[in-house]
Amino acid sequence: MPEHPGLVVVERAADAEGTAALPQLIALAKAARRSGTLVLFELETGSAGGIWELFSALRQPRWGLTLQPDDAEAQTPFREDLGRVRRADFPPGRGFAIEAGRVTPIHVALP
Repeated sequence: MPEHPGLVVVERAADAEGTAALPQLIALAKAARRSGTLVLFELETGSAGGIWELFSALRQPRWGLTLQPDDAEAQTPFREDLGRVRRADFPPGRGFAIEAGRVTPIHVALP
């Protein structure tokens, strides 16, 4: 992962659906991407339909993590095919790192 001038982390982004915070999160995501700042939004891809504009602003990242992926979820911010995956095969902390079109299995340590 290249060096970044900063980091933005947003948990439970889907909670912004229907609130005045959603346009602000969209603007934040766009500005951070333009500046090269690392942006981490925690959300369930199944809930991304309700916050489609934010999900669209995050699409096609250069680098990212997907934890506990499931091929039944059609929406993904990554263009890369993760293959046939089932969430049941991925305990908490397991998933894939995606960088420059390369998909690598990972395990993220839990506290």
